[in-house]
Amino acid sequence: MANWARGATHPLKLILDQHEGTAMQHMSMSDTDITMNGRQMWLPLETILDGLVDMIDQGKILAVDETDSGEQERVEPWIMPSYTEQDLEHNLEAFGQLDKACSKP
Repeated sequence: MANWARGATHPLKLILDQHEGTAMQHMSMSDTDITMNGRQMWLPLETILDGLVDMIDQGKILAVDETDSGEQERVEPWIMPSYTEQDLEHNLEAFGQLDKACSKP
């Protein structure tokens, strides 16, 4: 497969094969060497979009305006925080359980 996405500007976002109805998510132009090598599976567009909606529902993708001063990589107006409050709570709970298990005689 030709690497036709190379000419796009950073970031690439969603790459769609209209003939097949499949898509692939690119976070940056540097992903193309991996994702466009012919070995990666393209997914139905609906699957990709469902995944993005799930990430929005979980707070893993946020819409912000130009006044947001966060340091996350941006695909205007979207950002992908490094972690969410829910991620932090789950990890702290898991760490607490691990600590408790390791402390038992």
